[in-house]
Amino acid sequence: MDIDKITKELQKPFKEDEIEWRVGATNKEKTMGLALPYVTNKAIQNRLDEVFGVFGWKNEFKQWKQNSQLCGISVWDDDKNEWITKYDGADDTNMEATKGGLSDSMKRASTQFGIGRYLYKLDPVWCPLKDGKYLEYTPPLPFWALPDNENNKGDKEIIQNKPVNLRGEVSDGFEKNDNELHVNSHIKSYDVHSNFKGDNKVKDNKLKENIERQSNLITDKQINLFNIRAKDKNRNKVYELLSNFGYDNVEGISKKDFNSILYYIDQLRAI
Repeated sequence: MDIDKITKELQKPFKEDEIEWRVGATNKEKTMGLALPYVTNKAIQNRLDEVFGVFGWKNEFKQWKQNSQLCGISVWDDDKNEWITKYDGADDTNMEATKGGLSDSMKRASTQFGIGRYLYKLDPVWCPLKDGKYLEYTPPLPFWALPDNENNKGDKEIIQNKPVNLRGEVSDGFEKNDNELHVNSHIKSYDVHSNFKGDNKVKDNKLKENIERQSNLITDKQINLFNIRAKDKNRNKVYELLSNFGYDNVEGISKKDFNSILYYIDQLRAI
């Protein structure tokens, strides 16, 4: 048993149609909710079949604490000549209680083998709710959370298209980041006044704050992707969308909001 190879195969990202989304926490008005991704049970079974073979794994279920289900997934280890089992559990669901509990417990047990564990690394995404309990839209997955054959789509899109700003102007380079310019000018000012130790300490702290703030903003590559996606959309609608998220320019978008904004940009009608 090649542990490294098996681990890599188990942990590979799934296609977008193999991921389902549920509502987590909501706001008080129940107009917005956290979108939580899960690997579908069918995709988990297919992954186990691919890695261990149809007869190389098995599962078992037990009732746990009256209203919960416990699932154990076992895989055959040729080297040890024994079954290796890992368990996890889940509460019964409101609809089809037992069936929901069985399904959820298997999903949790599969993460013990690394299946779908990468989804826990996704930034939380708030989405509008329908009837206070259903996701109106499901957010897109970032490129790193997609299989290689889907992951390359974004890179090809950037390579094959020149940057276009929100004014519809084609540019040979990226738009400058105001924070970046501020930091660079601050560094120059810092060097000029390097003889004043007291001022240096204050300026050094401000410089660190600026750099830390910039690290939370989207990259040039992400700005380029945004501009490409927004180039055939209504300009006023794009600015309205940014305003709803609390931004007045593309360069100020934070990394944690980028995927959500990009998704809603894609929902806008092309002009």
